[in-house]
Amino acid sequence: MPESVDVTIDEINLNDYQVIDIREPHEVAVEPLPCNHLHIPMNELLNNPSAIEKDQAYLLVCAAGVRTQYTANAFRAASYNKVYSLIGGNRVIPG
Repeated sequence: MPESVDVTIDEINLNDYQVIDIREPHEVAVEPLPCNHLHIPMNELLNNPSAIEKDQAYLLVCAAGVRTQYTANAFRAASYNKVYSLIGGNRVIPG
């Protein structure tokens, strides 16, 4: 597992993570992810951290990586040590 909260698509294997799309529903409708994932908008996830398990590895995806970095850091501060932010957002995921 990477040490940093930020990861690039080249550093990881998507199959090793539960991907969570934290974009808003209108963003997802315009540009859905081309991989298996959960959709939990950022504010919903931050307000309900029990929606994810502490021991599972998660890759958070948004449009550019800013919201995922904020959210991953918040979860890391709460001892969720396997939550990562995808640098570059949804556009870097191969389809």
